Parts: sequence; structure tokens; C-alpha cells
Amino acid sequence: MEFEEDIKKKKKKRIAIIAAVLAALIAIAVFFIYEYNSIIAVSMRITRMVGTVNLYEDGQEKSMREKMRLKAGHSLKTADESLIMITLDETKLFTMEQSSRAKIVPARKKLKFELEEGSLFFNVTEKIPEDEEFNISTTTMVCGIRGTSGYEGEDAGNHETLMVTDGLVHVVATNPRTKEQTEVDVAAGEMITIYLDEEALGNATISIVKQPFREEDLPALALDAIAKSPELQKRICRSTGFF
Repeated sequence: MEFEEDIKKKKKKRIAIIAAVLAALIAIAVFFIYEYNSIIAVSMRITRMVGTVNLYEDGQEKSMREKMRLKAGHSLKTADESLIMITLDETKLFTMEQSSRAKIVPARKKLKFELEEGSLFFNVTEKIPEDEEFNISTTTMVCGIRGTSGYEGEDAGNHETLMVTDGLVHVVATNPRTKEQTEVDVAAGEMITIYLDEEALGNATISIVKQPFREEDLPALALDAIAKSPELQKRICRSTGFF
């Protein structure tokens, strides 16, 4: 009897151990599924190329073609008289102008398009969910996009600028040297210019100057992108009265 009881106890112990291991494996699987699903699903592809465009991954140049898919960490560079159009999840469209360089950086609940040089036009056709973030960043500013369109680039004095053609963009500007920050909301029909150090207003080392702009102030890249989308034209017309 004692031998049988001992066998039963050992069986129960083994079952308990197996159950604990299975529970741990299920917990780990649930964790990784949660982590995977909490990364913003991004399908990135090239929809148009003109001229010379280079694609890099981990510093190495890769071959590319129209309609190919991009992935996290890819960097793009356009030469003179060149451009590239990228679509993310069919709701986020970017057109990078000539002499531009950018990188797409996805992360948990966040997606960032880093414009390292040059200019781009963006058109986000659906509002970003409240629990997610989508940012376009440059050297000095991070633009929080919820569902809007606009142009990022530089003026004749090499100051970074943003023109919002519809929707609302929240901008946080940072002086890369002093780390001083300032922020502002930019509505449709408004543009901002970033000034640093001695160019800044008052005693700040960074400042944002906001002002309205006119339809004729839009650069050729923005006008071309808008002309190709009747739906975007309607949105901009409702927001600004342009077109």
C-alpha cells in the first residue's frame, strides 16, 4: 500500500510540474503575441520612383524596384531630379523630393519617419488611433501626425519649415545643442519656421515662428501630390479654402 501511495504521489508531482511548465509556456507565448500585436502593423512599399534612388540596410546598399516592400531600418536617398513615393498601410503616403534622405523606424505602438535631409510631402488619410503614435521627425522637430497632410522642408535660409494643408499637427522643437524645447499646434493653412540660437527670438535658444501661408506658397512637390488626389483636394479645400 505504501508503495502504491508513493507511486500516486510521484505521479501527482509530475503532473503538477508538467502543468506548471505548460502554464509558463502559455504565459510566454501570450506575452510575445501581445508584444507582436502591440507593434503597429506596417506594410511599406514603393509606389513610384523617378530618377536615381538608393536603398540602404545596415549601411549596405540594396537593389530596389517599384512596388517592392520595405522593412524596418531601411534608409532611402534620392539624387538630384529624383523622387520616391512610399505607402505605409495604404493610409500613409509620402513623397520624398530630390536630394533627400530618410529612414522608417517602427517600434511598440509608435511609428517614426525620420527625415534626415531634404523635404517630403505627407498625406495620412485615416486618423491614427488614440493609443498609437505616428511621428515625422527632422533634425530639430518631431511632428505628431493624427490624420493630416503637409510639407516638411527648408526655406531659403536653411531653416526647417512645416506647412500643414489639412488637419492639425502637434510639433515639439528641440535645439540639438542645448536640448531646449518648445512646442506648438499647427492648423491647416498655417506654417512654422524653426530658428536656433542667435536667430531665435528673445533669450531662447530655439523658437517657432507661426504664420499663415497662401496656396501659391506651396512648393511644386506638394502641388504635384495634391493634384494627383481629388480626395485630398477636397479635404484641403474644406480646411483652407484653397483650390
